[in-house]
Amino acid sequence: MQSAGSSRSLGRLGTLWLVAAILALAGCSGSLDSVLPGTGPLVTVRMEGGMCPEGMCEAAWVLHRDGRIVTDADPPQEVGRAGGDAMTALTAAVEAADYGAIRSRPFTGTCPTAYDGQEVVFEFHASSGVQRVASCEVEIDWTHPLFAATVAALSSVVSVPTDF
Repeated sequence: MQSAGSSRSLGRLGTLWLVAAILALAGCSGSLDSVLPGTGPLVTVRMEGGMCPEGMCEAAWVLHRDGRIVTDADPPQEVGRAGGDAMTALTAAVEAADYGAIRSRPFTGTCPTAYDGQEVVFEFHASSGVQRVASCEVEIDWTHPLFAATVAALSSVVSVPTDF
């Protein structure tokens, strides 16, 4: 028969193993955004450049898969919602886009940040990973379904400059 002290030791050891197993499994899982469909960011739009009183001007918005549009601030603030049809079109465009082809057209002009203007940087959160497209690096075709859908989805909150 085991003594009470050895039973407690075995109980503690079992508890430690259970905690270690839970922590190991938690470390193997991704974020909730990657597990739960319809959550997490779909597109992030940053406008960078120009001079503001406190330094370089910056603004960013995150369009979540559930249609919420939030600022990229600390803490984030919800500033609007994209409609269902706009979200359906944008989600399809993000997944269907050929990002290699989009990035194959280099921007050859003068970046607007050179004369107090702004660069627009997109981050598309596709199933293949985050795809970054910056207007001072890539000649953006604003009629391309990806960019047209992005501008349409954000139009209630953000006026994306499309005249570079």
